[in-house]
Amino acid sequence: MFTCKVPTANDIHGLIAIEHRLFEGISLSERRILEVHEFCPEFFCVLRDDNANIVGYSSVFTMKPEEASRFIAGELSEPDLAPDLLLTPSDANFCTTHAYVGSVVIDGDFNILTRSALLASLLSWRMTQMTRLALRRLPVFMMSASEQGSQLVRFIGARTIADGAERGDGMAIYGRTITPGFLNRANKALRRCLSSGFVKMDFANCHER
Repeated sequence: MFTCKVPTANDIHGLIAIEHRLFEGISLSERRILEVHEFCPEFFCVLRDDNANIVGYSSVFTMKPEEASRFIAGELSEPDLAPDLLLTPSDANFCTTHAYVGSVVIDGDFNILTRSALLASLLSWRMTQMTRLALRRLPVFMMSASEQGSQLVRFIGARTIADGAERGDGMAIYGRTITPGFLNRANKALRRCLSSGFVKMDFANCHER
């Protein structure tokens, strides 16, 4: 049994260990992850097994639109993210936010079926979170630094919006606008990938507008 949830203060250290092992140098520092988690825990979502080990996670940062534009243009990269660049669901201007997908990771020696179900669970949790936020349109953008990142780009039908050669970190940016219609279709597709009772979805501490 696994649980998909907003990470606690203890959980976030397990996430940091995996993030830095896989993406050292291109992701947020440990100090900055802790700052951002304290600012808004639900920017992060973890998959935790029965032994409280972190076996997967995702990070999605809702940004001020002007800061998102700077990121896409290459003036900022992921290590530059900080609370003052971000918007939380309780912010009055949250309806203007743009979402940056930082990481989507399954970590562990799982077979292909288990790995696919865990990945689908992470994506389904995020899709439900977006539905709860009741945004009519949400511009989403991301980079692809792994095969799981490439799968996400394909799944949401993102297109290239900034070539890597034009950005300081050399990473291309992919994006699309998420709508309620897309969320409904995505949730139906993801539910077909999930085994009943295999992953518990826990939305405690996940904001609802």
